[in-house]
Amino acid sequence: MSELPFIEDILKKTGEYVRTHYVNRRLLPVHSKSHANDFLTEVDINVQKQLVAEIQKTFPGDSILAEESGFSAYPDKPPGRCWAIDPIDGTQNFLRGLFPAFGISLALIEGGVIAAGGVFMPIQGDIFLAAAGKGATKNDKPTRVTGTAELTLARIDIDFNGPVNREEMITRSSRLLRAAGQIRSHACSVVGFCSVASGEQDIYMVLGINAWDIAAGVILVTESGGTVTRFDGSPVNLFDSRKDVLVSNGAMHGLCLEEIKLPG
Repeated sequence: MSELPFIEDILKKTGEYVRTHYVNRRLLPVHSKSHANDFLTEVDINVQKQLVAEIQKTFPGDSILAEESGFSAYPDKPPGRCWAIDPIDGTQNFLRGLFPAFGISLALIEGGVIAAGGVFMPIQGDIFLAAAGKGATKNDKPTRVTGTAELTLARIDIDFNGPVNREEMITRSSRLLRAAGQIRSHACSVVGFCSVASGEQDIYMVLGINAWDIAAGVILVTESGGTVTRFDGSPVNLFDSRKDVLVSNGAMHGLCLEEIKLPG
């Protein structure tokens, strides 16, 4: 599809801008959004502006759902064509340079169904791309989830997010924490999705995310053979405003759903 080369090209272009500013990130003015640990920088804003401008020029008339600058209102019903943008997923990691684990996410949604998506990791230079029914790739090589079927052998990424969601996440994940072979917490949705899609991890779960955080990741995982649902096992509807997502290689999805049920 013609949109996939567009996604790849624009992600790489904006990625160069992000990489340049990452070097001098400690000089950037930083603002808090919904809470003290929810950060926004001028890099987030400028990347989104670049992506929005290119979409509006290339695909005039398409809707846009994005994290910043007045594009975050969910539509009443799925639009015909809608682009979901997360200019920097993992802004905390961008600012503090921990891994660095962050990426730029862009997806095309048609009639509520994800048609194509991509994630670019600017520091590593990794590009993940997928189109519905066409499979997924990392740096032009096909991606595939693992066949791991036992929790004792699994590597699980649990995003504990901000304090408002942490109590529920601790309660839900407690059995997984005890049973899993390895636990990670990269605190970045695109890293969680891409690592499951590419077989670097087996499971990812998060509470407190939005459509723009996950749209590209969902198609990357499903086109790599994995499974993505809500915590109760229901399908992911990007426009229902729910905040919970369980991602897996598929082989352990049913087991994980049982493990993360709330008591009672």
